[in-house]
Amino acid sequence: MPDSPSTDLSHDPPPRRTRRSPWAVVGVVLAVVLAIAGLVVVAGLVLFSVALSNWGSNK
Repeated sequence: MPDSPSTDLSHDPPPRRTRRSPWAVVGVVLAVVLAIAGLVVVAGLVLFSVALSNWGSNK
């Protein structure tokens, strides 16, 4: 008994990759840059607060 077309994937062509628009690429790059910048700011604030705490306790 032959398989139905929905379960037989051997004859389907491979899916083509659609080309992203330049604005989509800019959006992804901007999101990554902003995420990294946010992590840097948080790390800087944590280090600053630890440094102030150590400085205050050593005075």
